[in-house]
Formats: sequence, structure tokens, C-alpha cells
Amino acid sequence: MKKITNYSVGVDIGTGSVGWAVIDENYKLCKLKGKDAWGALIFEDAKTAAERRGFRAQRRRNERKKERIRFLQELMSDLVLAKDESFFIKLKES
Repeated sequence: MKKITNYSVGVDIGTGSVGWAVIDENYKLCKLKGKDAWGALIFEDAKTAAERRGFRAQRRRNERKKERIRFLQELMSDLVLAKDESFFIKLKES
């Protein structure tokens, strides 16, 4: 069996696959374990971030809503507590 000392590896990298081939100095396809040394790896399609982005957006909307409610309660607390001291406690528990 002839041992090849000079060889080149060609790689084609795409978005969903990687192709490769090994050639010698005469541009002949080399053999690896009795088979031609070329092939391709195909990857699963990548998932988009749309689902995670939706969860993140909803979480931010909820936080902004809670912050608006806290701000409004702080702003109106003097007027509301003058009428009913336990109003915010009842509101929170209901």
C-alpha cells in the first residue's frame, strides 16, 4: 500500500452542511480505510429565536405593568389611605 505524504483537504462550509475531500499532489482523490476520502455532514435546521423572544417580550411587558401599578399606588397612596387604610392590602389579597 502506497503511503501519501503530501495531501490537501478541501472543505466547503455552508449554512446547513459541511463538505470535505482529500486529494494528493496529482489532484487524485485519496483513499481512507479503503474508501474514497470525501463526504458531507448535514446539520439539523437551526431553530429561530422567535419563541424565546416572545417570552422575553411578555416578561418585559409584565414588569412594566407592575412598575406602572406601583408608581400609581405610590402617587395616590395619600388620598386612598385617607379613606381606607387597608385598601392596598385588600387589593393585593383579592
